[in-house]
Amino acid sequence: MPFLFPPPPAPSGGEDPVLTQGRHEARALVGALETGQHVARGGWLGYATGTHAASVRLPEQVQGRHLAIARVLTQAPADLPPVEVIYGTLPLVTTASTNLGDTLSLDYNDDGSGPTATVTVDGEQVPSGSTMEVTVTTAGSSGIAGRQSGPAGGPLPRQVQAYDVVSTSLRLTLELDDQYEVDETRGLPRTTFRGYSKGAVRLNTERLPELVSFMLSPTPRPSRRTPCSGRPKPQTADVSAIVAEALQRVGVVRSFGPHADPLAGQKWTEGDMPYSTRGKSALQVVEDTYGAIGWRSIVQVLGGRTVLMLLPPGGWSGRAKVNGDAVQSGGTRRVESGHTPANVLITGVDYKDELPKLQSLIQLSPDPVNFEHEVFPNIQWKESLPSPDGSGEIINIYNKAGGVIAGVASLTLQDVTVREQVDGKEVVKPFGQVLMGYETTESTYDERCKDMLLFQRTRKRSWGYTVTTAPTVSYVGNYGFNYLPPAGDPLGDEIELITQVWSPEGWLQSRMVKTRKLSSVKQTNPEGPLAQRGKLEPYEYIERIRIETYRPDGTGWMMEWLEGGGQPITLFDADNLDAVRLVVRGGVVASGRVKLDAAPPMVKCPDPCATRKRTVPNVVRLFAKDGKQGQELTRNITWSRNRGLLASYARANLEAQTRRTAYNKTLLNTPLLAPGTLLEPGDGYGLRGIVQSFGLRVEGGVGSVSVTTHEGIPTAGLLQDIEPDDPTFRDIVLWREVGGVTVQHFTGKWNGNVPVYKNVFVVVAGTQYPQPLDELEWIQDPRYGATATGNYGQDMLA
Repeated sequence: MPFLFPPPPAPSGGEDPVLTQGRHEARALVGALETGQHVARGGWLGYATGTHAASVRLPEQVQGRHLAIARVLTQAPADLPPVEVIYGTLPLVTTASTNLGDTLSLDYNDDGSGPTATVTVDGEQVPSGSTMEVTVTTAGSSGIAGRQSGPAGGPLPRQVQAYDVVSTSLRLTLELDDQYEVDETRGLPRTTFRGYSKGAVRLNTERLPELVSFMLSPTPRPSRRTPCSGRPKPQTADVSAIVAEALQRVGVVRSFGPHADPLAGQKWTEGDMPYSTRGKSALQVVEDTYGAIGWRSIVQVLGGRTVLMLLPPGGWSGRAKVNGDAVQSGGTRRVESGHTPANVLITGVDYKDELPKLQSLIQLSPDPVNFEHEVFPNIQWKESLPSPDGSGEIINIYNKAGGVIAGVASLTLQDVTVREQVDGKEVVKPFGQVLMGYETTESTYDERCKDMLLFQRTRKRSWGYTVTTAPTVSYVGNYGFNYLPPAGDPLGDEIELITQVWSPEGWLQSRMVKTRKLSSVKQTNPEGPLAQRGKLEPYEYIERIRIETYRPDGTGWMMEWLEGGGQPITLFDADNLDAVRLVVRGGVVASGRVKLDAAPPMVKCPDPCATRKRTVPNVVRLFAKDGKQGQELTRNITWSRNRGLLASYARANLEAQTRRTAYNKTLLNTPLLAPGTLLEPGDGYGLRGIVQSFGLRVEGGVGSVSVTTHEGIPTAGLLQDIEPDDPTFRDIVLWREVGGVTVQHFTGKWNGNVPVYKNVFVVVAGTQYPQPLDELEWIQDPRYGATATGNYGQDMLA
């Protein structure tokens, strides 16, 4: 029963006492080997009366003595609010029992990272078994209680109302730590044990092997000769399944409570979206995935199993009602916003965009004609140039197929004047715009590697002119450009054949060059009258062959070469040693071995089945108006490049860090309120919000629960463009210009899911300029503006 004390006598003069501040001191003495817990409520109301109420809760069969002193102090601030006093509530009794012995006290704490408990038992004990089993029961009370509210001067209590503090019972099962402590006070020994979640410890400390299939066993890179249709597809790994397996490895079960799995169907893709679990903890894998999208992970122990509860921002795993009667007076309510960032940056997988369509930009280039020849993969064209002396014309015809020059035909038309001595007189005969030479080159490249030349055939034809030559029409030309120019007497028909063999490693293994060149001509009756002289005809050819072989010798590169074939030598008469004619010598003419200063020609062979695309940084920024200036939250998403999905992840992360109201309260009974539980006030005065941390203490028949809950306050976010923060840019070259190149620069802005570009001129030093569609690295130099760093090229694998 409460003790009620009358107010102190009024001071002289008949004035009411000024009861503005009260302080209560209490001491409880308990004999034998038991403890007593004293709980008191005291208060003074207004100027008319002061009342103190106190109660003592002791275990049965215990002798206790209670001493209470109440003091009334004056000179306190006059505006202190009165303290409301509740009359008639019955005391609550809380008991705790464990499988470890007679329980003297229990401390249990759970902040979501894993529950822990400390139990003190009577006597000196040693750990036995592997688990700690705890049962806590609070016997509640209900009835009618009074309040000193209502009109002043009325009887006390002036109002009554029903109250109800429900009875609670909870059971906990934790792993028993092998560490313990013994208090060796003489006559009062006691032992303290610790319980914990082994799964929570393993979740943070145990390192995982590689669980991603394509990181453990990558798909072998196919040969460039493998048809595209016969190549294996890149492997994928299900994000959600990998997380579940990682948790299973450490003995933890995953649960989403009443919510759906937000990563269902999301996958990592080999070569495009890599991820590795090797050397990471299971919790780190969870943070890399569900944590990156703003979800909270909470460790719970349910039925002896460790469960990792994954909850969305504002989400809960269960619901409970807490009446105001069960909440002890006091506590705090605080609005927090210091953790709310001003910006949330979500970096997804790089966006893959199509390369610029150069064919549509031809008229914008400085030299549209040549730019057209450069950018079209299949095209034929001709170019005409004047001969060096200006009296003729050189016509070059080109055939571009598959992006390489596969054929070239070149003919030369020239004015020719022939002068000869006939019977002591000079005879002059002019020829106007006749065919002087015609050369064709046809090249064969590996169909799976367009920069690997396999075979090349060059044919050179020539015509001779004398004062007796009568020009005839000759058919020349190719690739849709044909000519019928006048030509003289056919002479040389020379051939050069080049055959190259390449190593599987990509370097030139051997090169053979075979040539056939005209060495002499003949004419019938060359000294006779003009009318009797014949046409010029080819007479002798010399054939040569050169073979070069390249190989590494362990210290560098070596080239071995040999030359053979016909070599003209003079034939002498054996009798008089007069020179008779030239003959041809066969066999090897010369050979050698040379140490090279550099490697032989090499090819990289872009994958013919890959489509090269442009890589664009894929970052979503969400600006929070109510965020703290300068604070920034960054998250990396390794499985998606979908900007709509990235934006939803940004909003979820902002919601997880939004402004909130934090409640710190103490309960009179002892319900189990696990982190993640949504609390709802049962009578309008109870506790509200989502539990963040839970603490329970039981000692001497008295138990109390300290709870921290959060209630979010919505924070608006605005998606904004973001300029790339890297001072070095990487953009695609469109065309060359005098002094540099024009690139298609990514501005950092997006039109929905489409990146926005603009053309920028970049200064390039040196004489070797990048090609169209090369990726060029450049910076904004404060002196020269946009300036290339010297790094450029094309990704050979995509």
